[in-house]
Amino acid sequence: MTSPQILLLFVIMGGLIAYLGDWLGRRMGKKRLRIGKLRPRHTATFFTVLMGMLIPLATTYGIVTQSAAVRQWIVQGPELVQQKLALESEIETNQVSLARLENQAEERQEQLAVIQSMLALASTARDKAVSERNEERTRLENARNEIAAAERREDQVNKRVDSLRQSEQTLQENVSNLKEELAASQESLASAKTESQRLYEETEGLKQNSIDLTRQISDLEAERDRQAQRAEVARREADTFEAQAQRNFDQVLDLRRTLSTLEGTLIGAAEGIEAVRTSSVLYRKDEELSRLPISSGLTEAQARERIAEATKMADVAAKERGVRPDPLGRAAALETRIRRLPDGAVLTITPEDQVLAFVNEIVGQRQDLLLVVTSFYNYFSKDETFVPLNLNLYPNRKVFDAGDRVAETIIDGGKSEEEILDAIILFLRTDVRTAAQDAGMIPVQGRRLASAK
Repeated sequence: MTSPQILLLFVIMGGLIAYLGDWLGRRMGKKRLRIGKLRPRHTATFFTVLMGMLIPLATTYGIVTQSAAVRQWIVQGPELVQQKLALESEIETNQVSLARLENQAEERQEQLAVIQSMLALASTARDKAVSERNEERTRLENARNEIAAAERREDQVNKRVDSLRQSEQTLQENVSNLKEELAASQESLASAKTESQRLYEETEGLKQNSIDLTRQISDLEAERDRQAQRAEVARREADTFEAQAQRNFDQVLDLRRTLSTLEGTLIGAAEGIEAVRTSSVLYRKDEELSRLPISSGLTEAQARERIAEATKMADVAAKERGVRPDPLGRAAALETRIRRLPDGAVLTITPEDQVLAFVNEIVGQRQDLLLVVTSFYNYFSKDETFVPLNLNLYPNRKVFDAGDRVAETIIDGGKSEEEILDAIILFLRTDVRTAAQDAGMIPVQGRRLASAK
């Protein structure tokens, strides 16, 4: 029943109340009826007010009976409000978590930028060290070339010294034979000695230069080793920075994946809230779809047939309720369930596992049972899957024999038909229902007993 229809019904019932109140007042006034010590006019007023109270009550009862939406709002309104508040609280919590993760991602990005700048500085230092090393190598090569040239000059001087020594020896051997030429030779010898002394001093100077160059070469080689060590340290620091940058990059990727997962969860939660707001509940959690009595002494094959029959009845009931079948034609069926154990392991329970467990339970029983098939969770009209089922077994013992008294009451036959009908309905809803439940009757799951067929 739509809102315009409900408003039209209220308008019609309001007019009916006015008409019946006026008609009943005039009728009571003409008959001059009395109730106790009340005057006829007050008696007519009393019945008019009573009729005005009964008609809104009957109107409300008719609307609740005819409109599933109104009945659902009256029965489940507070519960749906609580669910909405809980989902909104969960969305706020997810939004706070999302903001925190975004802040962490920004901090990681800043750290990555700092590390990249440090890596660039390390690369610059490494390039500078390599350049200095190449310059030192060039200087070392030049020093080696100078040493080689000095060694060549030293060889030439040594050759000249050897030549002069040979000349001196020849002069000494011929001194006895050339006494007459001694005066002239002494001048030549003095000149040769002077030249020899000069050449000797030059040789000693070259040797000292060679020692100095060797010392410089040693210093350059030590400096080269130090530069190589610094380059190696810089390379290691660069490798460390690159590894840290890679780890930070991986952490950023993990944070992005987590952020995407949270965004998907948030979208799923929003879709779930939208489904709750815009769709009606076809089945509430643990609401009964079918029930089937099962006698004792069945074989395994017979127990499977009874379970299949009960689930088929539930599938038919779901289709009649308005559930759209899936591509396999199922409107209600058992589904695979995932359970996480305390130790963290994941347990998968297939529909066959569920059927086998109930088959073993049925075969081992020696008393009659009642198999009740209920909805595993709340099912909305916008859900695209079938209704997941849950199996329940109850002992099906005899509660009443034929002719047993369930409950009794006294109804005044002098009342009107409406009053008698209301009294009968009240009696069935209260006394009979309470007596049946106290005796052990299994009520219809998830619905009022009065609405059960």
